[in-house]
Amino acid sequence: MTEDQLESAAEMAVFDAEKLGAREAEAYASSIRSLRAVIVDGHLYYSSIFNEVGVGIRIVEDGATGFSFTNSLTKKDIRDAVERAFHLCKSSKPDFPPATLPKSLGKNQIGDSYDPRIAKINVESVINLAKEIVDGINEVDKKHELSATGSVKSVELIRAVDTSGAGIVTESVTMLEGLAKATLRSDPLTTWTEWNGVRVGSLDGASEGSTAAENCLSLKKQMSENERPSLLVLDRQAFASIMSVAWRVFDASWGDRFQMGQQVGEPFLSIYDNELAPNGISSRGFDDEGLKTSVVHLVQSGIVSSYLTNYRWAQKLKINPTASAFRYGDRPFTSAPDIGPTNISISGDGQKLDEMLRSAKGGVHVVDARNVRLIGKTLTFSAFPAYAISSSGEDSTALRPLDLAMPVETFFRGIAGVESGKKEYPGVSASAVLLKPLNAP
Repeated sequence: MTEDQLESAAEMAVFDAEKLGAREAEAYASSIRSLRAVIVDGHLYYSSIFNEVGVGIRIVEDGATGFSFTNSLTKKDIRDAVERAFHLCKSSKPDFPPATLPKSLGKNQIGDSYDPRIAKINVESVINLAKEIVDGINEVDKKHELSATGSVKSVELIRAVDTSGAGIVTESVTMLEGLAKATLRSDPLTTWTEWNGVRVGSLDGASEGSTAAENCLSLKKQMSENERPSLLVLDRQAFASIMSVAWRVFDASWGDRFQMGQQVGEPFLSIYDNELAPNGISSRGFDDEGLKTSVVHLVQSGIVSSYLTNYRWAQKLKINPTASAFRYGDRPFTSAPDIGPTNISISGDGQKLDEMLRSAKGGVHVVDARNVRLIGKTLTFSAFPAYAISSSGEDSTALRPLDLAMPVETFFRGIAGVESGKKEYPGVSASAVLLKPLNAP
């Protein structure tokens, strides 16, 4: 996809908006090329090349904003996206302060964020970087206590923005990300660590892999067997923190998502995203592609019944879109919509928090969860603040931070109790839960 084609698509969108009567319209077109490689224990596990194009249109009228996006550059699909943005703008209340588009932007090439070495990188180069990560882990792991994973992703993004009457702005942005993970073979509940880098020149895969191995082996020395709890009571904030990351297993674009129809919990378990919750901090009537929102039932009776989707992934999977498109970043109107939740909620058997504590004697009461990550299908977090639960079912000794990890499926299947009632948190309507690992009696 050339810059001329991108600029033509952006100009077409603005032209269609003006034909509808829009006085202020802005469009952007993007072309993304992504390469990814994953190495597990020295063997190539996965590699891919991904290309994507799309056009976004923003219309401002009387201080109100409407936005829509399409992953197709055909005239019809661009026109349909423009119409969605126009009607959404007309049906929206004015922003405060009233929205307006910037004046003439001119034509500009962003040079500082562009690294031609990444733009020219190929699959072989990405695979070699991932191998360097694993080599670094194995160099430190002399006793072969670890399983090692290295993952590298290279992305090239070319963006063209056309503001009505303001000319063209073009950007070329490249990015290189890496991930190193070392897991103890003898203890799957311990995993460490994550890193990110930008630019080829700033990455040393062997060094980062060595750091991952050192952190993992150090963690093993810190944790003795009797410090690993068999039962956890996750307080409201702890569960909210974990769900703010763990929701990705219901993301249609997530590579390790749950499968539709898969049993992931007890029969009493229901998880849903209430995009229209009256008091939800993230509630909204339309998503960032202009689609009308609703209640999305992700898990019903312990079984996965739906995914969170944007328009593109709904078409790809041939399912109905769930109006879960979000735009993030400092310049949200110049980024393609991602998938995200609004008000994730959980319902179950209606226990009380003190009942859970009494049933988890000898376990741990986790008040909050820090450093929550979802690495593939492994959920990791640090339990802090946390308290040992006494024989009388009450908080007793304050514990130092416990670094825990488990397969995300084990986490959901281990939910043995859900508190009645719920408390609102940003993006998550959380209840306390009792977590009982599947290998526990």
